[in-house]
Amino acid sequence: MSRSNTYTTSDVIYNPAFVIESYLRDEVLTERKLTITYVSGTDYRASDLKYETDDYYNGAYFHNVTQDWVALITDYVGATKQLVMTAGGTIAVNDKCFLSNVQANIDTDVFDSIGAGIVDSGTTTSAASLKLIQTGQNFLTTVKVGMLVENTTTPAISYVKAVDSDTQLTLDDNIMASGEAYEIKGVRHGWTFNKVIRERVSSIDELNVMLHDAHLGLFKSYNTYKLFSVGDGTIKGTLNNPLKNPQPMVSYSLTPLDNIYTDFTLNYAYNYAKGIYEKKMYVNSRVASIGYLTSYITVCADAEKEYRVSNKWGYSSDYIYDDDTAKLFLEQKIQWHSIQRLQVEYYGDMKEHIKYECGDKIILDYAKTTPIGINGFGVFIIEGTGINFTNESCLLKLIWVKNLTIPGLENITIERSL
Repeated sequence: MSRSNTYTTSDVIYNPAFVIESYLRDEVLTERKLTITYVSGTDYRASDLKYETDDYYNGAYFHNVTQDWVALITDYVGATKQLVMTAGGTIAVNDKCFLSNVQANIDTDVFDSIGAGIVDSGTTTSAASLKLIQTGQNFLTTVKVGMLVENTTTPAISYVKAVDSDTQLTLDDNIMASGEAYEIKGVRHGWTFNKVIRERVSSIDELNVMLHDAHLGLFKSYNTYKLFSVGDGTIKGTLNNPLKNPQPMVSYSLTPLDNIYTDFTLNYAYNYAKGIYEKKMYVNSRVASIGYLTSYITVCADAEKEYRVSNKWGYSSDYIYDDDTAKLFLEQKIQWHSIQRLQVEYYGDMKEHIKYECGDKIILDYAKTTPIGINGFGVFIIEGTGINFTNESCLLKLIWVKNLTIPGLENITIERSL
């Protein structure tokens, strides 16, 4: 890693969010197969660099492969392709090198909200609606928007919507009373990745595998890389005023029945010497391999009955080795693929909707067309966006994730007649 996120350069990184960040910086955002073509004092040049824009490589890392040292680039002169840095060793013409961390504009707060361990804990000293309050805390330093808050007394969970002050947080849900204990952590706290890459692979393909196995999404917004958790995270806003032409510009569909599974199997803990996966975890409508997954037997059985399907889902992960991560991964997949989900295409005016991005969670509150039980309560994730400059509109493509935690709304069946 090239920033402070509780890791140092000698640490092994296990959490998937930080593995993905490190992979981005060190394998994806790179320029390779470079050669030093000019050296004079502290003037170092590589004529095969791609870009001639001043400062383009500022903040990147220069790796001298021939001499085996690394240095931070502090300035770049595009016209001459001069790299300004404090060399970590000798350097000569024809030295082979490469750059990493090139244009690595990464929203580190978002990565921290997903990958961080327990960043704070304590016991509330007072209470207010949708608040977590404890005197003597330092939330402005430790907590990021989107982090998971667990009430360890009740128990219950919510997400940080805003860091109001050192002593107060705003949450998505009203879960904290006075005198109750809590922990605050990243939404993928407890997940660990391990893998040995033994052959040449596409860096983008490998990155996509990491994202799949961590149930995360990655996108680039205004030249900044952002990570989001599929299904978890704070709610950013409410959509309740679609454009009309002359009818409301909102359309609905359901995810295909082919995407619903009732029998789940995960192979993991790959043994490279033997060429086999040494562990298996599974659950279906009849049996679960471990007690932790027993409650999902009913989920699978209900899916078979409701949708009249019996589809098998199987996957082998090279990144998952430990049982805890395997349980969390399989749980995410079961929750996501055991029900049919409502998909929405929603057009809103640019002024009010340009702020939304891929991965944002929103509430859809439009009773004229949205199904009862989902309207006003359903949490959707934005899985795609678009802009129409002709009529100054924004297209938001949504998929239903879950319902708010309100009594009586835990189990909603979407009518297939939509």
